[in-house]
Amino acid sequence: SDQESTHIEITHAGPDVPAEDAWKLSAEIRRSEAEDLFEPLVSRSIEICKRACEDAGWTLDSIDEIVPVGGQARMPLLLNRLRETFRAKMAGIDPQTAVPYGAARIAQRIAEGRPLTLRELVPQTVVVGEKYGSVTRLIQRGRPLPASQEHRMEVTTTDDLELLLFEGEALHVTQVEPLIRLSLQDLPSGLEPPFTVRLSVAMSEEGLLAFEATEESTGATLKTVMRGDLTPEVINGSLHLPPQPTPAPGGDNVFAWLLKRLEDAESARSGDLPRI
Repeated sequence: SDQESTHIEITHAGPDVPAEDAWKLSAEIRRSEAEDLFEPLVSRSIEICKRACEDAGWTLDSIDEIVPVGGQARMPLLLNRLRETFRAKMAGIDPQTAVPYGAARIAQRIAEGRPLTLRELVPQTVVVGEKYGSVTRLIQRGRPLPASQEHRMEVTTTDDLELLLFEGEALHVTQVEPLIRLSLQDLPSGLEPPFTVRLSVAMSEEGLLAFEATEESTGATLKTVMRGDLTPEVINGSLHLPPQPTPAPGGDNVFAWLLKRLEDAESARSGDLPRI
């Protein structure tokens, strides 16, 4: 990405192509074209950096030095955006060796008797989906792990014995990521709605969720069962949402762009393969 253009060739392209029919995809990719595609991803990365500073209570102009990490951080587009955003200098460390360099620095502190304590934070707010798509927050993003929170549930029908959990900062279930389905089971004999359940939610240092549920009037412990089949159909049906439109193929997406190029090449396979 630091050159104006590059040429790529893929031999034996296409699915299940016999060896005797092997063909070559030849493509010239321009840096300006690639940067247009990468821009949405770079912008998202910058917003995440801003949010991390906000969580830590730092202002953007309080950053003295930036340590880019990972091979993608060598991209001029990303480096320029970081400089523009933070007005800070870049550390003189190769992004591809920053992680072992950091590990060595921590090892040095331990050897000198100055151990560095690192604490993980809740990466995304955990929320419960409510009827018609609103959400109730359980564990807030940015809290040090381990973290816990209590949630009181008013159970008025048996449908209320299943919770749909999501993660994200938005205020509607269509804008957050599905997490798990949580079912409450083994009600005390004879207990019928309405009643109140006190749900304790805990997230471990590894980011794993655990739940405990107690029915308030009897003090009985309810069984909690986690399921991973939180599909759009389940969400729409349980929360009484209208059917969500299927995203249109393509769009400003790097992978859609690459697939389109491969499809164009596949359609030209029967004749002379053009340079694309």
